[in-house]
Amino acid sequence: MKSLKKILLTTAFLVGLNTNVFSRDPFILDKYIVESYTIRFRDEIITFEDRISPPGWHEVVNPNLRDYHIIVKKPGKTIRYMDLRWMDLKIEQIKITKNNNSKRYYKNNSLDAFIFDKAQEQFDFYLKLIEQAKVNDILGN
Repeated sequence: MKSLKKILLTTAFLVGLNTNVFSRDPFILDKYIVESYTIRFRDEIITFEDRISPPGWHEVVNPNLRDYHIIVKKPGKTIRYMDLRWMDLKIEQIKITKNNNSKRYYKNNSLDAFIFDKAQEQFDFYLKLIEQAKVNDILGN
């Protein structure tokens, strides 16, 4: 009986890993990306992602809301700027990864609020770069 229980628990765990049930970061899962556009600027790789919110995140407010992410990869560092919930191009969260260590900053956290003015400026700058590159791609300029 113990071995059957062990087999069932192991199987459930492996299925959970395979289906991302245990994922701690549903915003990173590719299955929620609607549109993605990537450019290179200097030594940075900049990606804009239009995402459907993961199930259960926004149903209370509006199930059609989308999340906008800009991911900037620099040598040794990745910064993910996230406009979550409101589609207003105002970031609510930042995730910075350096040397495989990640730290999140939240706009509604008074200890983190000081960095959001500068982060919003960076988000706006990268968004303009993406917009210009996309217009050039479409119109051939």
